[in-house]
Amino acid sequence: MGKRSLAEHMNEAVNYIKHLQTRIKVLGRRRDELKIGTSSLPSLSASSSTSSTSPRVAVHPCFGGVEIVISRGGSVEQGLVLSRLLKILLGQGLTVISCATTQVNGRLVYTIQSEVSDPAWGDFSGLQQILTESLTRFSN
Repeated sequence: MGKRSLAEHMNEAVNYIKHLQTRIKVLGRRRDELKIGTSSLPSLSASSSTSSTSPRVAVHPCFGGVEIVISRGGSVEQGLVLSRLLKILLGQGLTVISCATTQVNGRLVYTIQSEVSDPAWGDFSGLQQILTESLTRFSN
């Protein structure tokens, strides 16, 4: 009693190796996204007055959920928009895991990590469009 059989040890080792292989694939995809990533993430530089005020949204799948990066003109005092964004995400069936706000070159940058409760969910472009339209309305 209390001793585990060789078969149990082998089964656990096989499961662990499968888990590690899955993590390697996920992290490899994430690395590839990050290599390409700077072109797909919202630009943080303000090259013109229109680009410094218009919101930019990038929605990317990440392990078990969605990463959302939003860059918009404004000051920290205008940060009340964040609560509206979080409400939209909750309405889309996402659970917010973490959220960070920073100011770079006069732009507010929100990075939001969300977990997807429905495994069939995958409307990244639809979410990006909803957030972009909402931010445009908030700015006006």
